[in-house]
Amino acid sequence: MEHIRQRHQFAVVGYVVLPEHVALWSTPVAVGHIWQRRFYDFVVFTEKKRLEKLRYMHRNPVQRSLVLKPEKWLWSSFRHYAYGDRAPVPLVRVPDGFGSRVPHPD
Repeated sequence: MEHIRQRHQFAVVGYVVLPEHVALWSTPVAVGHIWQRRFYDFVVFTEKKRLEKLRYMHRNPVQRSLVLKPEKWLWSSFRHYAYGDRAPVPLVRVPDGFGSRVPHPD
């Protein structure tokens, strides 16, 4: 992931690696097309939507019954946001309105 991030010059805000796909929240640093057409993208403009999408992404392993809590899924940026764990790629943290922790999804 870090190799691709550097190669295409984008900033990673959050990620979740799942068995058959990767949910990646990124912001482009360079101008140009990064993702192929078959990949879904969603542009976030507000802080409210930013937090909503980050929570949704981090809850994905729980929703798919892979783990009981998002912090148990090790291939996610959740632990970085919640506990300050080191991520495998540099992350651009987004203000979450809750200090340094992302609230545990209900």
